[in-house]
Amino acid sequence: MYNLTLPQFASVSQLQKNYAQLLETIKEKGSPLFLLRKNKPQAVILDIKLYKAILEQLKKIEEIQALEAINIYRSEKKSGKLKKMENVDEIR
Repeated sequence: MYNLTLPQFASVSQLQKNYAQLLETIKEKGSPLFLLRKNKPQAVILDIKLYKAILEQLKKIEEIQALEAINIYRSEKKSGKLKKMENVDEIR
């Protein structure tokens, strides 16, 4: 699992002036960098390792949800709770 540290904050102008330094900080600490414009978050820059870890966790969650949906379908099919619909209007 990826260890997160506290996020860093920088303005867009700070990013423009100190891009290399901020990028190095992101890589070293592994923490996200929130870009601010008028003190409001506009974007987040992530270390590539953290980004890949987030994608992998998301993939696992989606797989679990898909398996749960399949199991519900099988259970309802077996118990006869499923109804064949002729058109979309029957959903309501």
